Amino acid sequence: MASRKKAPRKKKATKRAATRRRPGKTPVRESLGSAWRSTVTALGNAEAEVERQVRDLIDRNKLNRDDASRVLSRVSARIQRERKKAAKDLESTVKKVRAQLKKDRRTLDGMIQDAVHGTLAAFDIPSRKEVATLTRKVERLSRQIDQLPAGRKRTQPKRKPRSGAGSAA
Repeated sequence: MASRKKAPRKKKATKRAATRRRPGKTPVRESLGSAWRSTVTALGNAEAEVERQVRDLIDRNKLNRDDASRVLSRVSARIQRERKKAAKDLESTVKKVRAQLKKDRRTLDGMIQDAVHGTLAAFDIPSRKEVATLTRKVERLSRQIDQLPAGRKRTQPKRKPRSGAGSAA
């Protein structure tokens, strides 16, 4: 029977690769930026509409120029206050999101650490802490050995002679 060559598998795009973003462009930042832009646009459109209505009143002689100027200055001041308020609201939202992200990052870090330690334990691989502890013990024992008197002979343990029953083959 002839063996067939298998066609090389195409690499599948992973979900992680599909969701990668440029640094600095996070979904939260994009949505907050979008909300801010739409708020500024809405305020700008409202200001333009008020100006148009005031001009229409002036054109129909129902409002004189001094009154129109006062109305427009009050509307502009109100819009500036609303912009500042929106900026403060956005800033507080950003602070809350950053605090939540920091908290979630710490939680995720702890979960990852637990998973790594569990995996190392499952494969019976010592952790850095365990290796460091053993290294200190070996160094301590080495110092103790070096401090033993030099003239003292080491005694070799006596070996038992092997029985010949198991060695004949």
